[in-house]
Amino acid sequence: MQKTLRHYAAIALLLAAYVARGQGDDSALPKNLHAELNPPAVSGVSVHNLKATTAEIEWPAGLSPADEFRIEVRRFSLDAARELQMQWEEFRGATIARRGETYHARLKGLVARQPYWIRVLPQGSAAASTEPLFTVRFQTPATTSVFTGRRATIAGLLLTLAALVWLRWRQSAA
Repeated sequence: MQKTLRHYAAIALLLAAYVARGQGDDSALPKNLHAELNPPAVSGVSVHNLKATTAEIEWPAGLSPADEFRIEVRRFSLDAARELQMQWEEFRGATIARRGETYHARLKGLVARQPYWIRVLPQGSAAASTEPLFTVRFQTPATTSVFTGRRATIAGLLLTLAALVWLRWRQSAA
């Protein structure tokens, strides 16, 4: 997935939160911060149909014998001492379905233009482990508007046509 300026800005804010402890030292930075924020790619795992408030994650059924999964999202916050806290919470806006040899998770309720870290954990009696199968990072795009791209061209043409019809009508009424 291509790194974006917004992704780097998010990392910079996280680092600034650590350094803002007062003395400006970076001793509180976790040694594995880069690995934490940039999960390794897993073969067959993909994020697609990425929209402002929804996304889909697909993974091969062969990654785990489990047939139930838990989707978690990473949350970032500052505690009272202005220390950066990173914790995983259950993502409640997900539906998971198996389609042939792949699982598909549809995520709803995302916020536009935000970076997300999502991980999938096997659940149930068939789960060989409670360790995450994989973690993906992505950023939702900006909210789409009716007046962008091709729609903007069509809307502009319709407005121009309406203005011409109105002018013609005024001329004929005079």
